[in-house]
Amino acid sequence: MDESYCCNGCLKYTVLYASKVVAKSNEGIGEGKMRALIIEDDKPLSDTLCRMLGSIAETDAAYDGESGLEKILTQEYDIVILDIMLPKMDGFEVCQQIREFSSMP
Repeated sequence: MDESYCCNGCLKYTVLYASKVVAKSNEGIGEGKMRALIIEDDKPLSDTLCRMLGSIAETDAAYDGESGLEKILTQEYDIVILDIMLPKMDGFEVCQQIREFSSMP
């Protein structure tokens, strides 16, 4: 793990929680993997999350709120891992717009 992250414990907790949600959701999917979208502007952190979740989910990444929302509107995902402080559109606004048409975790 890169020493430059302020809180490796936070990353571990995020990945552990996301892994549990993805694994639980995969129970009903059968042969296919769950699709997960990581919306995180810190590219190394996003890459780490994608890599760590890659064994249990097909992952895509977006690096700002607008492109993340665009991906959600044009593709189907089972779960979104969403950062709060994002360029172009913050995570709260992205979440609010997602909630207008979806209840995905």
